[in-house]
Amino acid sequence: CVASIPQSICNLKKLKFLALMNNRELTEIPECIVDLPKLLFVNLKGSNNIQIPKSFEEKGTDLGGGMWELDNEYE
Repeated sequence: CVASIPQSICNLKKLKFLALMNNRELTEIPECIVDLPKLLFVNLKGSNNIQIPKSFEEKGTDLGGGMWELDNEYE
């Protein structure tokens, strides 16, 4: 389990998929994650204590069950 995610994750400009499943201790994720240019999907299934940043709601689609699709282009 991961208790926190460092802001430095936002330096991973080639990140396409982020899986943070079943991390019950995780309560927040850096808002800058949605600005990663190649990130397409974030899986938060089972990480029920995470506060979803507003930017996820603005730039992504809640697929249900903790899955988010971001409006970035696949290359």
